[in-house]
Amino acid sequence: CQGEDEEEPEEANEDAEEELLQREPLLPAGTQRVCLVHPDVKWGPGKPQMTRAEWQVAEATALVHTLDGWSVVQTMVVSTKTPDKKLVFGKGNFEHLTERIRRSPDITCVFLNVERMAAPTKKELEAAWGGGGV
Repeated sequence: CQGEDEEEPEEANEDAEEELLQREPLLPAGTQRVCLVHPDVKWGPGKPQMTRAEWQVAEATALVHTLDGWSVVQTMVVSTKTPDKKLVFGKGNFEHLTERIRRSPDITCVFLNVERMAAPTKKELEAAWGGGGV
C-alpha cells in the first residue's frame, strides 16, 4: 500500500502546535503556590555526589519560578534513607510532612524534588496530600 510509511506534512504538526498555544491555560496565572519538598539522602547508594541539599533546592526553586504565575511559598528538606520506597520517606517523616502540608492552606501544589516517580508513588502521595497537585 502506498502512503503507509509517509509522515504527516510539517504543516499539520505546526497547525496542531499553534492550536495548543492558542488555548486557554489550564490554570489562571498566579494560582500555583508551591511547597517544594526535597528528600535529603544523607548516606548509602542513593546519596547524591558533588552537590548539597541547599543547591538542589535552589535549582528546583529556580525551575518552578520559570513557570508563569508559580511561586514557591515553602521549602522543606526532609531526610530519607530510602528514596526509592513507595512513599519516599520513612513512616515518621512522611506523617510529619503530610501534617505540615495539610495544615498549610496557602499551598496549592507540592513539588517533590525527585528524578523519577513511579505511578503508584504518585497516586499514594496525591491521596495523602490532598489531590492532583503532586
